[in-house]
Amino acid sequence: MLAPSDSASRTRRVVVELLVVALVIVLLVAAYRIDRQWINRHVILLNGPPGSNEAWKAGVRGLFILAALVVLRLRSTLIASASKITLAGLARTAVPVLLAVVASVATVEALLRWMPPRVLRGRTVYPYGAPHPRYGWTGKPSSTTTAGVSGRDVVVAFNREGIRVRKQDDEPDPARPTILFTGESIALGYGLDYAETYPALIAERRGVQCVNLSGAAYGTDQAYLRLSDAMPRFERLVATVTMFIPLQLGRNLHDDRPRLVLRPTGELELVPAASDFLSRLFIRRLLSNELPYVGDRAIDRTLTLTSAILRETSMRARARGAIPLFVVPIHGAMRPLGEQERAWILRALFVNQELPFILVDLPPDQLLNGDFHPGPRGAETIATAILAALPPGN
Repeated sequence: MLAPSDSASRTRRVVVELLVVALVIVLLVAAYRIDRQWINRHVILLNGPPGSNEAWKAGVRGLFILAALVVLRLRSTLIASASKITLAGLARTAVPVLLAVVASVATVEALLRWMPPRVLRGRTVYPYGAPHPRYGWTGKPSSTTTAGVSGRDVVVAFNREGIRVRKQDDEPDPARPTILFTGESIALGYGLDYAETYPALIAERRGVQCVNLSGAAYGTDQAYLRLSDAMPRFERLVATVTMFIPLQLGRNLHDDRPRLVLRPTGELELVPAASDFLSRLFIRRLLSNELPYVGDRAIDRTLTLTSAILRETSMRARARGAIPLFVVPIHGAMRPLGEQERAWILRALFVNQELPFILVDLPPDQLLNGDFHPGPRGAETIATAILAALPPGN
């Protein structure tokens, strides 16, 4: 007959054995479930540039399989250790383990504060950025900068309102027929001289004033705020053109800047950046705002919010007698909507809401060298597509 201590030890061994097997099964099933569609939905489309899904799939699958192999390799050690554990011993072990965890977290936090990566220094460190209390950041007011991007030297100028212009002293004329452009770095013309950007090309070809309100790394809420604030200034508003990329869905969840949220009544509300103790921790900011993963609940939340923002964008433009247009760049070969990897996003945001949008195909040779932003030829393609979508005349 087994002694009580032997019986308890055997029970612990069986429990640990079952837990190890269960953990290995979970890890392997997770690796199997991580296919192209899963990576696109939860990682790439809402968090990263296009074209990297295969690398992500291989990397994430590899990590899960490696973790399963490590657990199997340590199986005997885990079981042997579990057979010797008592509650008193577990309590004595827990204290130093917890202290070690706390010390590790404190060390990582200190390192992040000492040498923070760019994403944690705030998005005003993006090229030419300056903080703004309402939008988070804009272009640096009254500035002209020459920067090297993808092997090109480009000149970027912003006027006193942080609007990209040809020369920093340029100011828009409120009385002229005007098209307002908003969006993120693609719309801003990252890596392009002013004359190469698609708003400048449209202004030249259409003979209408084009004002570029875009900002680097903007979410759709920031793009909307700048647009809605600018609309009342222009007496003859012709159209509003909003660039949208799925990456903005992830940005709309960031709480380290002023942001729009959807109230239970369905109204949009601007709330300040999170400022409690936890939100000031760099580790929390890294995990909450920069971790390249979005779960299903967060996806539903940002789709609902973004739908409301885009719907409001269209309503405000039409209320001013202007034509709203949304532009979605497609990297790679143009395919029917049903074959697009982002079809579920486009249906939710545009098709189901009957919002006017166009897809613009950008082949690799129309992008900046080593970058997903459009080069001069890509900007030409976007400008041509927008001109074709807008009715003629002013």
